[in-house]
Parts: sequence; C-alpha cells; structure tokens
Amino acid sequence: FGLHAILITDCAAQPIYAQGFDTVSKQAAPLPAALRTAVAANSLLDCGLDLKAPAGRFLVVDGTVWLVAAHPVVTSRFEGPAIGMLVFGRALDAAQTDRLVDLTQLPLSLVLAPVPSDLARDGIQVIVLNAATIQGRGWFSDEHGLAPVAVQVELPREYYAHSQWLLTWLLWAFVAGGIVLVAAITIPLEKLVLARLGRLSAAVQA
Repeated sequence: FGLHAILITDCAAQPIYAQGFDTVSKQAAPLPAALRTAVAANSLLDCGLDLKAPAGRFLVVDGTVWLVAAHPVVTSRFEGPAIGMLVFGRALDAAQTDRLVDLTQLPLSLVLAPVPSDLARDGIQVIVLNAATIQGRGWFSDEHGLAPVAVQVELPREYYAHSQWLLTWLLWAFVAGGIVLVAAITIPLEKLVLARLGRLSAAVQA
C-alpha cells in the first residue's frame, strides 16, 4: 500500500505493534523513533479523537515530510470506547516525488517553506524568478490548515517569451506600415501639388 510505518498503541500511548517498511528493498525496517515522538507530540495517540473520522497531519521528521493518519481502534460500527490507536505513515521522500513527476510530467519537488502571510486563499503562490523562469508553489493542508510543506515547480516562461516576440514583431510591423504610409502620401503630394506650386512660383517671379 506504499506505507512506510504502522503503529498500534493502547490508550496510554504504549506501543503494542510498531513496524517500519522500506518500499525500495521491500523489507521490514525499524520504526523511526523520531516519527513516534512526533506522532505523540501532535496528539495523534489520543484515544479521544473522533471515532468516525481519521486525523491527518503533515509532519516533518529529520528533514523528511511524513503524511500520517491516525484513527481510534473501535468496533466495526465505529462505536467506542476506543481501546487504542492505529497510525499509518507514508514518507514523502525522493521515490514518492519521482512518482509524482512521472504522473504529472512536471519537474516537481517538495520543499519545506513557511506559509506566507499574504498567501491567497487557495494556498497557491506564483513567483517570477526572472525573464525566463516562473515558479509556482502550492501548500499542503490538513485538518489544522496549511502545513509548512509545499510542492514546487519551476517552468520556462514560454508564453511570456512568445508574447514578447509577438509584441516586438507588431511594433516593427507598425513602424514599417507607417513608413510605407508616409511614402504613399508624400510622393503623390510632391508630384501633384508641390511640383505645380514650384512651377507657378517660378513663373510669377519671371
């Protein structure tokens, strides 16, 4: 299922079953102690959580982003009292990021970034890095709101470059059109009016 950690505890937060899993080698691995500490610190081992809805958090553990879901252990009818907590965890590591890149065909990356105070309500921020590159960030959200974890993508400003080329082309087209228009007006004016005025002036002076 792509899980990297499973933790089952009693209501006193004492572990009954704790197991990690390496999805690359397909082998069992010890559950990271720092992950268990972070889970407990975020009240995900509290049997008083909603019996019918799992709690979800984005946790940063030793520089790695974890997606963690916890649910009280209750009957199949979601009736209590709870006798413990069941916790699943997935590390959003390089392998998971590569899967997202393959699915979206975009150069995505996960970054740890504080949520800007002026961030739009949709949790998306667009930054123009330079004339050739634009950067977009979208912050993940859990039940507590936006988490300090964002998916980031940097793309060339192809449409901007194309529009700049188009505007330049239109500018030169207007300049060339203006030159042609001036020539089209000046040449007939010279032949039909100015030349006759010149001859008339010469005749008067003679």
